[in-house]
Amino acid sequence: MIRSCLMQTESVVGRAIEKGWHCGYAGGDSYTVRSLRKKNRRIVKKEVTGESMKVCLNEREILRLAQLMAVGETNNRVVSLLAEYIGRTPRFINRRMMAKLIDRYGFEAEEAFAILLGAACGLDPDVRIEDRNMTRDYFLPAVHRLDPEIYRSDPFYRNMVIPETETGRWRLSHERYSPYEAFVCGDLSVKENFREIPCIGFFEESFRFPVIYEEGREWMSVKTNEVETMRPAIEAVRGRVVVFGLGIGYFTFMVSEKDDVEEVTVVERDKDAVAIFRTYILPQFNHGRKVRIVIGDAFEYVRWQMAKEMYDYAFVDLWHDVSDGLGLYLKMKKMERVSPGTVYLYWIENSLLSAIRWQLFRQLVNDAGKTGMLSHGYRNDMPDRIEQWFSNDVLKRVAAGDPFE
Repeated sequence: MIRSCLMQTESVVGRAIEKGWHCGYAGGDSYTVRSLRKKNRRIVKKEVTGESMKVCLNEREILRLAQLMAVGETNNRVVSLLAEYIGRTPRFINRRMMAKLIDRYGFEAEEAFAILLGAACGLDPDVRIEDRNMTRDYFLPAVHRLDPEIYRSDPFYRNMVIPETETGRWRLSHERYSPYEAFVCGDLSVKENFREIPCIGFFEESFRFPVIYEEGREWMSVKTNEVETMRPAIEAVRGRVVVFGLGIGYFTFMVSEKDDVEEVTVVERDKDAVAIFRTYILPQFNHGRKVRIVIGDAFEYVRWQMAKEMYDYAFVDLWHDVSDGLGLYLKMKKMERVSPGTVYLYWIENSLLSAIRWQLFRQLVNDAGKTGMLSHGYRNDMPDRIEQWFSNDVLKRVAAGDPFE
């Protein structure tokens, strides 16, 4: 049925291939994703496990590893397909395509978008069972139709007027999402068997958002992804809060609005970024008196000041994405012990933990294959160590320096 729908929707797949937009998976990942995976592997070996994990596995755990290997490969394939689509052709799906699937076949908007997105990524659910499963288990739950009014009513959007200006390496500006443009709208979620679901959103109308560029590269913005990925930390913090990384100041503004937040210290090393914030953004805060700016290095501040200041919460947002964030995350996690009374929260932590999870998994498989790390002391009542090892809670402790065992 899906194939016939797509054939009548102006041959979506055919036109995608013809225009060079097809994101098909040809037995491997894109060069960028492969390079990132190799980089993460080096970081995890250096910071977490060393050259060998030295863990003995029982027969059931060996079987479990084989099952999870398939899940990990599917996770990687989905991420690669979506990353290539969003990176190259995020505006391929349009209103006319959507209308035909919705009007003729009765699909809901999110279903129609997920089907078109899968088709543009080369999936054929009518022919290949693995594509049918991927559509059901990944693409359908990943897609979200978003209401622009929810974000326009966000306190930051209501109160802030962001000018078009430039200072040093930094430039304040605006961008827009087009109708039906695909974009990341939240951190990934971890389901059963460590199936990882990306969060892909779209609007049905144009949506404008502020952006700060560093030397022409988008460094920070206030769009749906930032709003959604910062929401849990914003809701959690109270008392005295320190923020590592300034950006446009969205997190700082939102927590300063909270009655139970007494003060917010922002640590930012770039003087030009601080100058833009102090000149154009901080004066618009309703509670700017709560905000203190410290120009300096985040890690030096933790080393020399955190124990003295005794903050209740720390929010760490020093990276653009996982590609430049994993090493910084691991470094900061190990420094948490400097101020054990502070609760540390991290931007896109689920995605960072995912990178650690699958690098540890690959190293465990490789080490088991090389050394035959098989324990024959198997009992039916043994806990599922694999599930424990790769849970977020355990990975956080490992990232902080606890042994992987």
